[in-house]
Amino acid sequence: MGVLKGNVRMKEHRKARGNEPSRVPILLSGMVYPGLGQACQGRWGPAAAIGGGFGAALVCFVVEASRVLGVYYSLHDRLADAGVIEPPDWRGMMVALGAAVVFYAVGLVDVFLAYNRRRSEASARRHGLLPEEAETRPPPP
Repeated sequence: MGVLKGNVRMKEHRKARGNEPSRVPILLSGMVYPGLGQACQGRWGPAAAIGGGFGAALVCFVVEASRVLGVYYSLHDRLADAGVIEPPDWRGMMVALGAAVVFYAVGLVDVFLAYNRRRSEASARRHGLLPEEAETRPPPP
């Protein structure tokens, strides 16, 4: 009985909320891949920029990390021959990782701001502060 009441309340709540945007784009950008949330919202330019930038930064990070780890694991072979060994340069790896984190954060903030903007518009329409979407669109030819 309690579950049924909860479901009825949830349906009433959804009906009262009106046409609010989904939170799925936020989850896609945060948990799956940056840029997917923008694509889910139909914003193809930011989706390509954020997804492509994150992908490129991630590829650069993996390449640099492989290089650094390759040098690190090859050190044991040279330790017997040389007394002092130059450590591998890991700055490129950290720059690529930092760029990936920046693209991730920018993508998450961008999709969240777009969600809030659409949510505010839906709330304003629901309260009669903005005209309905059907009224703002031009009539079909």
